[in-house]
Amino acid sequence: MSVFWGLNAVGSKVLYRPDGAHFDAIGLFVARSAWTLPIFLVMMVTARPRGGIAREDWWKIAVLGVCFGPGTTGVFALGAQHTSGAHVVMLFSLAPAVTAVISVFALGERMTLARGAAFAFGIAGAALLTFGHASGGSHPYGDALILVMVLSFSILTVIVRSIGREKRYAPLFLTGTYGTLGTLILVVFGIAIGRGSAIMQPLTPHLDTLLWFFGLMVLGLSIIAQVAQVFVLRRLGATAFSVVSSYASLLVGIAGAVLILHETLTPIVLIAGSSLAIALGLAVLPDRPNRERAR
Repeated sequence: MSVFWGLNAVGSKVLYRPDGAHFDAIGLFVARSAWTLPIFLVMMVTARPRGGIAREDWWKIAVLGVCFGPGTTGVFALGAQHTSGAHVVMLFSLAPAVTAVISVFALGERMTLARGAAFAFGIAGAALLTFGHASGGSHPYGDALILVMVLSFSILTVIVRSIGREKRYAPLFLTGTYGTLGTLILVVFGIAIGRGSAIMQPLTPHLDTLLWFFGLMVLGLSIIAQVAQVFVLRRLGATAFSVVSSYASLLVGIAGAVLILHETLTPIVLIAGSSLAIALGLAVLPDRPNRERAR
């Protein structure tokens, strides 16, 4: 799961290369949505519960669809086109701090000093990356889009956790339902603006398309990672899940940015990355009052 997330930025940048598969951001998210929509639909129909969706969950699933479709898939593709792969990966590591803060209000979790410090270090690292001209190929506009994606991802994580801990729906059904809604929004959007032809672009034979589009994005990111996320969040808290997944995706993504995209980690990138790494560590610190009560 984290491997797919970590390589998302790398795969996007490879697919954007003029000498390669040569997607653009809109074409990429429209094509990805169109090719995954039937899979999500089959998952939703085959795993549907007998009692249907509870009335109080309809709005949550609608928000999940928006967060997954436009909020993460669409915005991520646009952001990755306008900034460096290293920036995308590092900014994504801000998700645990944002998730921790949202969980305080949405799930009733405690707002500890460690969580507040994690959020502060995360914001500082993100600001340094965005406005410090940290590396070639980066741009504040692209970084800002990735931060919007981080917020959407954090909201999605918290809502999936709030639904999943009740265990009313099978992971396949929940994933298939919000996945169907999210991809349908992007497909309709693409057709409405005249980009429906992008749906057929993946059929042009190219090794990058086979590996990065179908292998990573359609199968890995859209199907395997989403189902795994819903399954894990039935058992693990939103903040803890976000921390573990972000640490792993950060390591994989940075390695991919250096080895595959040949990006250079400048001193500013390293300083900002250290601040974000501190934020990750603080976000996972145990709540001392709870630990004392447990004794």
